[in-house]
This record gives sequence, structure tokens and C-alpha cells, in this order.
Amino acid sequence: MKDEIWFDHFDSDPYEKVARQVPDSFGHPMSVCLYRITWAYLDWIDETYNSSSDSFFTGNHKLYDPREGDFDSLIEAAVYETFLKREKRHLPRPSWCPPAMPFEYEDID
Repeated sequence: MKDEIWFDHFDSDPYEKVARQVPDSFGHPMSVCLYRITWAYLDWIDETYNSSSDSFFTGNHKLYDPREGDFDSLIEAAVYETFLKREKRHLPRPSWCPPAMPFEYEDID
């Protein structure tokens, strides 16, 4: 399989911040601003596994404590942790997504 990169599939900047409406823990819409590549990864998960990220957002919103930082950063970190967990288990990833290095996920459960 050919190694691919983001720009083989997309014309946009992967690290541009993009806002979308997602449900909060009460089901109300809230705006979340993430990197375009993070949204693309979440969209890939949803499409690949015929799922919805809504429960991901509502679950994380229930755990959110504003004293610990902003919600957008919490979601970025949670998506990255999800990616690392999947990498550690050798689960599929999008073709445009480079693999994680083993040292990145050695402390991930």
C-alpha cells in the first residue's frame, strides 16, 4: 500500500481551526472549534463504523470541568488519546493519517 498524506485527499490546511455544532451533555447545541484534521478523523470513524460522534461529545461534556481548561482542548486531547489507543491495538486508521510512533502510545491503556 502506498504511503499517502493529507494533501493526497484534501486541498485544505489540516491545522486550520473549524467550528461545528455538537450536542452538549443536555443535548443542546454547542460550538466546538477543532483542527480540520481532527474533524476529518472523527468523520472517518463515524463513516467507517457507521456511528455518530454525538455520544463522544456528550460523554466528554459530562466530564468537563471549566477550571481545567477549555472544552475544545479537552476534545482535541480526547480524540488524540482515541487515536493512540487504536494505534496501540493496531486498528485501522485513515490512509491520510500517519501512524503513531510506539513511544507515543506506550503509556496508553
